[in-house]
Formats: sequence, C-alpha cells, structure tokens
Amino acid sequence: MYGYKLLSVDAVLDLNPDSTLQFTLSNQEQSPSCSLELRHPDASSAPIAFKVKTTQPRRYLVRPNQGLIEPGGAQTVQILLVEKEKNSLLQSYERLGQPTLDQSKDKFLVQSVAILDASKLASLKDYDELTSLWATVGNSPSTSTSAVANKKLHVKHVVAGNKKSGSGDGAHGNSSISREPIENLTQDQAKAELTNMRRKYDELVAFSVNLTAERDMLNNTLEQTKRDLNRELSKTAAQDNASGRGRAAGNGSAKPNAGVTFVLVFLLSMASFFGGIKLQEKGLVKNIPILGNLMTSGDEL
Repeated sequence: MYGYKLLSVDAVLDLNPDSTLQFTLSNQEQSPSCSLELRHPDASSAPIAFKVKTTQPRRYLVRPNQGLIEPGGAQTVQILLVEKEKNSLLQSYERLGQPTLDQSKDKFLVQSVAILDASKLASLKDYDELTSLWATVGNSPSTSTSAVANKKLHVKHVVAGNKKSGSGDGAHGNSSISREPIENLTQDQAKAELTNMRRKYDELVAFSVNLTAERDMLNNTLEQTKRDLNRELSKTAAQDNASGRGRAAGNGSAKPNAGVTFVLVFLLSMASFFGGIKLQEKGLVKNIPILGNLMTSGDEL
C-alpha cells in the first residue's frame, strides 16, 4: 500500500456539527452552504488523514474533500448545495411543504485514519498521494478495515423564514396553529388553518392535473410516433415488393426471348449444314448459283 503504515487505534475526529448538517434554502442565496469543522482529538501523536464522502455527489460540492490534520490541528470543510438542486428542493417545498424536505435521505460520511510512517507525511500533503492512499485503504490484504474510522452525518434542509424547521408538520409557518387541537383554535385561527389547507389542496390538485396532462401528452406523442413508424415501414415494404416484382418480370421476359432466338439460329444452322452435305453427295451443289462455286474444289476444271 505504497509503504504507508496505519495505526489500528481510535482515529475518530471531533466533528462540529457532529450529527446533522443543515442547509437553509432561500431564493436570495445562490448556493446555500454550511461548514464542517474537523479537529484532531489529540488522542495519539500520529497525524490523521481524512476523506469526506456523500450519497449525493452531484448535489453537493465539498472543499476540501480530503486532507491531513496534524495532532491538535483542525480543518474547516465547506459544503455547498448546487443551485440547480436548491431550486428543485424549493419547488418541492412550495408544492408539498416542509415534510417533503424532512424526508431527505442525503448523508455524509467522514472517514479518518491515523498515519504511523512519519516519512510519508510530506508526500501525503499532495492531493494525488492522498487519493492513492484512500484508493488502497481497506483494499489491501495488509490493511485492516478496523484502522479506518467512519462517522455519518445526516442532512436537513430548511427554508429561510419557516418557523417549523424542526417538526415537519406543515409548510409555511403558523406552527402554533397546526400544533394545537382544532377545538382550541379561535375563529380567526380556524379560518387561517382552513385557508392554508385549502391552498395546499389546490396546489396538490394543480400538480396532479399537470402530471396527468404531461402523461396524456407523452402517450399521444408515443402513439403518433408508432403510427408514423408503421406507415414508413409499410411504405418501404411496398416499394421493395414493387421493385422486386419488376426485376423478376424483366428477367423472366428477357430469358425466353433470348432462348427462342438461340434455338432458331441453331436449328437453321444445322438444317443448312446437313442440307449442304446432302446436295454435295448428290452432286447438285454445283448447279446452285454462287453456292456451287464456294463448295466445289478449286482444283477441278
């Protein structure tokens, strides 16, 4: 494993935050971000190499995603939520409220391992060397997976200005209303709650209608494409059949004509040949003008 010696000791870094990474979504902020601080626990004298992974690498940008922390040292990792993904999350929030954000399965994993070989520390500060290290950790027979410490972090998305970022019941504020039993609500609170529920219902209906319309449009497009394809296939097959019949008819008519001509010429030639022999035998050839001169011997007087 490139000569690196790992310590099978507790190399868990101190993380802040240590369990949940929270991203605040806002239309004003382009790419929401949060910071993750990694601190050497100072439990051993060996430096610790770390790597940060995520279940959604296209959604988040992690800088730096790997590095080396000296004893007593710390490293701050910046995690950015891509703007396109932020807009998608905000659209889900507008349709279905905070509960849909609370169902996020995004996670981060911080891996860390203590490095024993001090001679390799200088090279480990190079990005490519760190990449080679993590590519071999746990994959080499000489490396025990117990030397690698893993710490999982959950992800939470909240919308700026939403007072109910923790409970997940409802979407747009009025948390005191939704948490109280309906019999304890005042008339104004009940009206506000009813209006909020009606608005959510209308949004769901509109969303369902849009999905149905898109489905119908796609089905119609698919059927039209099938019809066009079948039409083109039928046209191509008809053209191929017509051209095939034309070639067959042309070949069939040409062959009999050629055959008849050849037979006639052959028969006439044979009849002339044998007729000439008969006339020659009877001595009548010389009586035939022109032909008699051609078929009599030149030496005869």
